[in-house]
Amino acid sequence: MTLWPSPSLAWILAYYVALYVLLSIVKKKSEHQGAAMNNSDDTVPLEGRDSLNSRADLSEPTAVFPLVDQWAGSLRWRGFITTSHYVERYAVRSVIMLLSVVLGALLYTGYQSPSMGGAGLVQFLDVGQGDSILVTTPEGKHILIDGGGTVNFRKEKDAWKERKAPFEVGEKVVVPLLKKRGVHQLEAVIMTHGDQDHIGGLLAVLKEIPVKSVVFNGTLADSDSFRELMSTAVQRNVPIYQAGAERGPWKVDKYTDIQFLFPIFPESGETINSLPLIKEQNHASLVFVLQMNGSRVLFTGDTDQAAEQKILLHLEELLHEGSGLQADNPVDVMKVAHHGSKTSTSAAWLNAWKPRTAVISAGVNNMYGHPHTDVVGRLERSGSIIYQTNLHGEVQMRMKENHIEIRTKLP
Repeated sequence: MTLWPSPSLAWILAYYVALYVLLSIVKKKSEHQGAAMNNSDDTVPLEGRDSLNSRADLSEPTAVFPLVDQWAGSLRWRGFITTSHYVERYAVRSVIMLLSVVLGALLYTGYQSPSMGGAGLVQFLDVGQGDSILVTTPEGKHILIDGGGTVNFRKEKDAWKERKAPFEVGEKVVVPLLKKRGVHQLEAVIMTHGDQDHIGGLLAVLKEIPVKSVVFNGTLADSDSFRELMSTAVQRNVPIYQAGAERGPWKVDKYTDIQFLFPIFPESGETINSLPLIKEQNHASLVFVLQMNGSRVLFTGDTDQAAEQKILLHLEELLHEGSGLQADNPVDVMKVAHHGSKTSTSAAWLNAWKPRTAVISAGVNNMYGHPHTDVVGRLERSGSIIYQTNLHGEVQMRMKENHIEIRTKLP
């Protein structure tokens, strides 16, 4: 399977014009060859047959291009029949070859992902009540952070009401967007935690898009979606990596690196194959800072205020030790935790990171009341510019050298 980005109107016009001209030339050439064969008479002696075929061969490419035909006629009148034949035949073949090269070049350029001229791109996809962020580095590597997911509140006794083909965010939204934008391969899929509204759509992604690695928080979720997702990764031989604060910086490319801040220590409790089984996944969300082209983006998953406090204390300890990432260095963008829930984004957290821009991923008219007015108020008082997917649709950030350009899919 090959994945093609949606081409521009100019590309479509150029492709079909070149294809039409090429096929027209080939068709006319075939018609003249057929006509030359039909004009031969079976009763003509061998010498006459050879003479007719010779004349037919000399006139083979005529009537394809009027100017070429006129030139060829002039050469014949002057007695340069052999030269005329050479010019006609190779002029047509040269045009056919040129058009073939043009079509090949169009197909090659059309298959490539759109060039960003050295910029990086962070796209907060509009997946309703959930999270999904597509990161494209300046060197063209793609990382998908979470994949949204359709949350089903239907009780088991009402299973008969379920549609035969229910709407699924990964299959209907995330995968088509990745294909439309020419994502041929994902360098990594990062699962911040195991909740349905973050990983539900990733199963379709693993099935439809080549994935080089899966990164998760090192804990197991007690859900069918999580088990199926991890099993699919194993079956497809996709490497799975555990991330956390103990890991060093991840150098994605020359201009991009990721520093994980949380989880800090292995969680206690029941374990399976030495991995902790955690039913309430929010507290164990992956928290990390993406640095790209001199800009910093803080990703928070669905982390809560208790985890925020642990992260700040840990960073303070590292600061005293003279190593680690400083939280008093403002971030350019913060993905607000837990869709703007009041259980996250404390005043101390905002004061530590001082985000210039905040992005809240939430569904329109969601049943949870996200984002909470207290969180929005704290963000406004901190001076952050706020974008919400439930109000602005998809939020796209083009990251040039120490500069961010922001646009939204809705006015």
